[in-house]
Amino acid sequence: MISLLETSPGLSLFPTENRMSPAAMKAIGAAAYGRYPGAEGPGFFYGDTIALDRLYEHCAELACAFFDADTAFVNFLSGLHAAKSVLSAMARAEDAVMIMDPSCGGHYATQEICERLGLKPSFIPFDRQRCEIDIDALAQDCQRTQASLVYFDVSTLLKLPRMDAIRQAVPRSVRVCLDASQILGLVPAFPHRIGLETGITSISGSTHKTFPGPQKGIFISNDEDAVGAMGDRMPFEVSSAHANNVGALAITFSELQPDRVRYGRDIVSNAKKLATALSETGFRVSGSDFEFSETHQVWIEPPEGQDPIPWGHALCRAGIRSTVVVLPSSGQPGLRMGVQELTRLGMGGEQMQQIALLLERCLLADTDPAQLRGEVYDIAREFEEVQYVAGGRDGD
Repeated sequence: MISLLETSPGLSLFPTENRMSPAAMKAIGAAAYGRYPGAEGPGFFYGDTIALDRLYEHCAELACAFFDADTAFVNFLSGLHAAKSVLSAMARAEDAVMIMDPSCGGHYATQEICERLGLKPSFIPFDRQRCEIDIDALAQDCQRTQASLVYFDVSTLLKLPRMDAIRQAVPRSVRVCLDASQILGLVPAFPHRIGLETGITSISGSTHKTFPGPQKGIFISNDEDAVGAMGDRMPFEVSSAHANNVGALAITFSELQPDRVRYGRDIVSNAKKLATALSETGFRVSGSDFEFSETHQVWIEPPEGQDPIPWGHALCRAGIRSTVVVLPSSGQPGLRMGVQELTRLGMGGEQMQQIALLLERCLLADTDPAQLRGEVYDIAREFEEVQYVAGGRDGD
């Protein structure tokens, strides 16, 4: 059974995962697991002999410092948990809300969550050619539908959303919330595009993708009304926030704080380098008009009429984790890859070139994937130590 929990020495191009530091991993197994923080009110008292409430407060303080936020809630168990909580707090039954179309990169679950909450969702207009929101059409649709909330939920994206332009395009009475699950770790590097300084209502999402923490969810905001609305919902959205994971999240915030800007920029730099190298080896890579990527993701569109699922299987046999999803650029399935974990392990341009050549041999030259595993493992074994950690060799 334990062997099933061990990771292989392969390469992860999975865009929805990352690598935690040893210190954060140790916290996951802490005795605080399953313990509740102290609480007191009319007719009830929850004792807390180990001051877990201070751990939650400290984690929230670290989150605020990391994202330049006034308030943070760190209680959510996952990004999907945070999404449901945000939607239930920021809108009421019968409200019109605007969300992303799943075929344009939106999260698969958001529409159903909205409908089960009694909300009336419609899709944010998306330009497939430019791989970005059509801001003018958004302004018109928001007025036409009388939406009270624009909830930008995106799982598959090459361009950073222009949250500043989105905020300016809709009335101030409309709440604008960013689900940054995929790009949470990039927020400090690009605050003028996706940070709270753009004037949006809130940022929420999971904490284990570009942000290299445990599987949890977070909500941050500088909007007093939004904070109050979320605070009112908290007792009904989560009771146990898994204190050991809160500890791991706090450790990750603390470790990454000194390198938070460099880390985000390095991720995007590696994505551009990998995409460029893949294009040069013969792959049809999305985003050639804007240097392929502004995020951690790289997309490969298969040749016309070719099913990319066998590509995913071949990469697995070579020891390379990836995903196949519908790509917003074409509306058809393709490879969606992410470089955030490779970046966290210290890889750079040279390794992006090597990986591109491995993919070319595996997918275009029809080399037996089993013959490539040794080379894949050799690269992985050179980069086993987590970087961007305060006090680490690259985190000083």
